[in-house]
Amino acid sequence: MPEVVLEGIKKIYGKKVLASSIDYLKIEDGEFFVLLGPSGCGKTTTLRIIAGLIKPTEGRLYVGGKDITDLPPEKRNITMVFQNFALFPHLNVFENIAYGLKMRKLPKDEIETRVKDAARLMRIDQLLDRKIDQLSGGQQQRVGVARAIAPHPDIILFDEPLSNLDAKLREEVRFELKEVHKQIGTTSVYVTHDQAEAMVMADRIAVMRAGKIVQLGKPKEIYFRPKNLFVAGFIGIMSHLPVEVLESDGENLKVRLETGAVINSRGLLSAGEKGFMIIRPESLEVVSKESDDENIVKGLLVNSIFLGNEVEYRIKVGNEEIRAKLKPHEDKYKPGEEVNLKIMNSWVVKD
Repeated sequence: MPEVVLEGIKKIYGKKVLASSIDYLKIEDGEFFVLLGPSGCGKTTTLRIIAGLIKPTEGRLYVGGKDITDLPPEKRNITMVFQNFALFPHLNVFENIAYGLKMRKLPKDEIETRVKDAARLMRIDQLLDRKIDQLSGGQQQRVGVARAIAPHPDIILFDEPLSNLDAKLREEVRFELKEVHKQIGTTSVYVTHDQAEAMVMADRIAVMRAGKIVQLGKPKEIYFRPKNLFVAGFIGIMSHLPVEVLESDGENLKVRLETGAVINSRGLLSAGEKGFMIIRPESLEVVSKESDDENIVKGLLVNSIFLGNEVEYRIKVGNEEIRAKLKPHEDKYKPGEEVNLKIMNSWVVKD
């Protein structure tokens, strides 16, 4: 499967509205690549430029080394899975999956083979005779994916395909899509605003804001080493505390909080710089008040929220409120009590 390269891509509406601006982006051959960001950040515009549905104002698009910037959508071997399924209600499942193959005028026996193979991959081969209105939302989305797989495309594009499904079904289908990708190996570009989807499915993630890529990397890298507060807040739950860097040795930092506590952390700042220490809820441990461990901060328990398999503490440290997650048997404190928090892992950013 070919790689995708965007060079100097810009899409400008009117004279001022910049929808997408990507200096350079290379999506590797066979990669499952996710464009992640809030509404209006340019991720869908970028996806539609790849599809050929939108022509960039500037820049070039290459697939497998070939410039396809001016190639119409029907001439690109690219398929798309839409948010609203985009299925034909008057056709049955088989006919919906076969539609694109018929447009390509493939032989009848090859169409039948490809439809059945795609349906088997998506576990809907027993539904081929069903009408679309006889299917659940999850089944309809599987039909949409099967229709995209059947033409054996160079690239499959996913435009927030799970957003219309309920939470439980969304979780189920995202794992299925990842498994299907492993089997077929087609270069895939997936747009979402859901950070959980991005973390589960992506080989790499591009976090977008205001039309630009803010950070590009593997899920773990972006989660544990975010470039700034925006990225940290968009990928997972986090708290942050203002700090001043006292010492810097490579990525190892010693920082001082506004409360005066001195903490060992990590980051890319230099001694004397001020920034924010990012803390994930799972990186905090409530320890006894007699503990003499390092990296201890004192705080006031504001609220305790029972979530079934875990308990979330909201704790005020100085002027900020941070969140910690504990196991239910560790829930020993009540709102209004002072608690000691051990910070086991943190990352410092400039802004």
